[in-house]
Amino acid sequence: NESSAFDRRVSVRRRLRLFDTTVSSCATWCCESWTPRVAELRQLESARRAMLRKIVGTQRGPHEQWLDWIQRATTAALRRSEDAGVRCWTEWHYRRKWMWAGHVARSDWDGWLRHVTAWRDSEWQAFNKDSGCSRLFRPQVRRWRRWEDSLRQQAPHWTRLAHDREEWAKMLPDFLSRVSSRE
Repeated sequence: NESSAFDRRVSVRRRLRLFDTTVSSCATWCCESWTPRVAELRQLESARRAMLRKIVGTQRGPHEQWLDWIQRATTAALRRSEDAGVRCWTEWHYRRKWMWAGHVARSDWDGWLRHVTAWRDSEWQAFNKDSGCSRLFRPQVRRWRRWEDSLRQQAPHWTRLAHDREEWAKMLPDFLSRVSSRE
């Protein structure tokens, strides 16, 4: 007996839990390796909210303005999803990135993990720019983002701080509040 996220015979809570285990898991797969810009995170959050509104299914009143309805429907969907334990994708991204950064910082300096995580460093970017490759992976019109940029903005010496697992874990809520206030 399969249940669908849009089947009205299934409770909203159960539909939301199904959404979280399937769609959220797919949408945030390997999110600890992302280097998104603020606009990209807004688009991601916008898509999540649209899906949640569809699942919750708040009806528009007969004389209700569209803007009033969309605000009411979004508020209701977010409240219901929070009650059901659906994760926020942008927060999940930063949470996973923080935990992964700690793991990377504590790994062997010459090991493959550190090399794979930071392989697009500034030397690599300068080399590609100087070698005449005008469009290797991304357009050259904007500054390249490094994986550790968001970490350095919040904790400039993050590699040193991450060696103490307990302190690193305690710093997570502060990191999440700072990156969410930036958006």
